[in-house]
Amino acid sequence: MNWGKRMDENIAFYEHIVDYYDVIHGSRNEEIQFYAQMINPGDTVLEAPVGTGMLSLKLSQLCKSATGMGLSITGIDLSDSMLEVARDRLPDASLLKADMRSFDLSEKFDIIICPLNSILHLRCDEEVVSTLNCFKHHCKPTGRIVIDSFQSDLELIPKAYKGSIDGLIDPKTNRELILVESSTYRRKTAHLKVEWQLYEKKTKNLLAGSKYSQRLMNSCDFANLIHDSELAILEKFGSYEREPYSRAQPRQIIVAGPER
Repeated sequence: MNWGKRMDENIAFYEHIVDYYDVIHGSRNEEIQFYAQMINPGDTVLEAPVGTGMLSLKLSQLCKSATGMGLSITGIDLSDSMLEVARDRLPDASLLKADMRSFDLSEKFDIIICPLNSILHLRCDEEVVSTLNCFKHHCKPTGRIVIDSFQSDLELIPKAYKGSIDGLIDPKTNRELILVESSTYRRKTAHLKVEWQLYEKKTKNLLAGSKYSQRLMNSCDFANLIHDSELAILEKFGSYEREPYSRAQPRQIIVAGPER
């Protein structure tokens, strides 16, 4: 199925920001430890989208360090630049350019990870259900699908926002960076448009900048789409510390699997 230009802006965002993506997102230690508790040595793992491969790399390293056995990693992404970085990091992984809304790898996995708000890039229910169906098709009967997104009360999100993140350090150059983020939110459609501009703090030189969009979903609507895809919700967490989900928690992490 062809969704035309709906994802083009988001792909372009990652192409423009790839050199600084991991700097902006930091160590991701809490997220990595969350997934490490769910993965067994030797598991077959699909990360969709795989991005720069940082999450899969850290998980495989943790497994190998603890047991001597790593993971069998497959990743898909639509950004050529992100895949290039991931292939350098994960030379033994199978990393493919593919659209998570419509793909067929002719393989089933122990665990499928859709990390770090990626599901929110999908612009309508049709795209979400198509993605969930692809995940279901690639999940072993006893496997798990983990989908992680931030959550917020959709009625409280400001129509316009501007802020900054200070103290970022580029490990390649040791330069201090500052990220300026601005956003606009359309409450009627739950669409959030975000612009990132990354500057060198000392010189104020613009290093990278781009825009992306998300469609936010409340917990009830997302649960209904999972049900429509004939998946069962096995667990639901509100944080990487595995706290039970509630509307007061910062994240919505759903562990689903084929209906049994």
